[in-house]
Amino acid sequence: MKTSEKKPQLAIVVGTRPEVIRFAPIIKALEKYTDVSIDILHTGQHYSQDMSQIFFDELHVKPPSINLGVGSLEPAHQVANIIVGCADYFISTKPEMVCIWGDTNSSLGAALAANKLKIRVCHIEAGCRSFDYRMSEEYNRILIDRLADILFPLAANDARNLTREKVPGRIVQAGDPLLDVFIENTKQLPKNRLRKKLGLLHTKYCLLTLHRAENTDDKEILSTILKKVGALKSHVVLFPMHPRTKKMLTEFGLLPLIDNDRFKIVQPLSYLELLEVLLAADFVITDSGGLQKEAFFASKPCLTLRKSTEWTDTVKLGVNLLTDPQSLTQTTQVISVNKLNLMKNRFARLKATPYGKGNAAQAIAKVIHQACFRTNTQSD
Repeated sequence: MKTSEKKPQLAIVVGTRPEVIRFAPIIKALEKYTDVSIDILHTGQHYSQDMSQIFFDELHVKPPSINLGVGSLEPAHQVANIIVGCADYFISTKPEMVCIWGDTNSSLGAALAANKLKIRVCHIEAGCRSFDYRMSEEYNRILIDRLADILFPLAANDARNLTREKVPGRIVQAGDPLLDVFIENTKQLPKNRLRKKLGLLHTKYCLLTLHRAENTDDKEILSTILKKVGALKSHVVLFPMHPRTKKMLTEFGLLPLIDNDRFKIVQPLSYLELLEVLLAADFVITDSGGLQKEAFFASKPCLTLRKSTEWTDTVKLGVNLLTDPQSLTQTTQVISVNKLNLMKNRFARLKATPYGKGNAAQAIAKVIHQACFRTNTQSD
């Protein structure tokens, strides 16, 4: 490129904590290319300091150029505001390509805005399917994949989904950048700093996270989950509490359920703090999508409090146990520590991970960089 020519602009759109974490290695890999300009737009879907900005700081990712500040709204209004905000910004900055991750409202809004402005879309985590149409994210995934010009599935099964659906864009399987982040950051964790502070150095514990609306906004389900988890006599329950969960526990008058020595309640954790406590936990109980995957990378059995999951590979491998929270309210079913312990043995028998070897970010960045200088990626 001649020095007088304007660099192609690449817009990366994030809106939630997981997107910041997962994009971190890709952004760093792209920054090595001096002939493209990288612009980060934050929609503000996760709008508190604890739930977003701290991850930019901790992972050494440059701050966003703009934060749309959409905040927590009814989903239709949230997506509408994201579309308008992204469209205005894209019109002013004229990016060559818009890069998005996953299935959030931020990704859907950005993809729709870019499509209407005839700007190419790159979708990472493409082809991921739970086949559960009760989940709003499933519709987001499918719509984004139809709009994307370049699609990066994280595993072979995701690539097969895209091929079966005959998406119009170019499919490139390169692995999962979240594994890159996990490997890089577990090498440099401060040893036992948080666990020592929490008094967990010599304590058997499990890690609990809970934030999805179907679990937190129903008093009976939320109460049942906490009672069943609290009945685990063999382990302390480390519970980083999401703002949504704290709000609903207060409204429902359920805070006494966790006001005992079975629960260790903490504020939302940074990514490095989460990795530290995850690596020392015996197992994980969660309704989070990202933590299911991180538990897999850490070889920790995971009990997922959902009717379905998009990470079907982890279920097929027998290391992620799906449990319908509604069924817990209707039966005397208990959470079996023995069953979770048996799952540990399956990790030792795994010959390879479906998500690559930890070098996905470089491969993805290379494809994106090359695409910035092409006029039609779908013809490749």
